[in-house]
Formats: sequence, structure tokens, C-alpha cells
Amino acid sequence: MGFPVAISMGLLRILMGVVSILLALPGFLFFGPVLGIPLMGVGVYLLYQEFAERGKKTQVAPPGTPPPPPPPNCPTCGRPLTYVAQYQRWYCQYEQKYY
Repeated sequence: MGFPVAISMGLLRILMGVVSILLALPGFLFFGPVLGIPLMGVGVYLLYQEFAERGKKTQVAPPGTPPPPPPPNCPTCGRPLTYVAQYQRWYCQYEQKYY
């Protein structure tokens, strides 16, 4: 019985990011910036990607924001009316009348 794929991929991405950053330190010492900078960049990118993805999943609508009400129905035919801001009136597209 293993972890779900999303969790295990997230943990793998974090682990690879941390390992890349840790390998970048000896890379700077022994090989200079040629190896150190790319390893550091890969590590930072993997960690950023994982935590940015987690932030997107946890965002929810602010509390107290109700959904917009449905448009009123035409008093004659019962179909939904369309609001025309230019005239500040409701319009029935089926009957072609303003209310």
C-alpha cells in the first residue's frame, strides 16, 4: 500500500530539490560555478514549482461571497431576461421587448 501518486510526486520533487541544493555546495568548491550554479538552480526551481502548485490547490473563494443571482424571467413568456447596461433595462430576446 503506497502513497497516492500526487503525494509521492510532490515528496519526490521536494527531495530532488533539496538534494540538488546540497550537491551544489560541493559543486561550487570542486568544480566552480560551472556545476554549482546549475545544480542550485535546479534545486530552487523544483522546490518553487512544488510549493507554488500546493498554494494553487489550497486557494478557495473568500467567505461571504455569494454567487450572483439568476436573471429574472420574462413576465410574458417565462424565459430569462438579459440586462442591457446601455439602457439600464431588462430585455427579452425571444419577444424583443424591454422591461
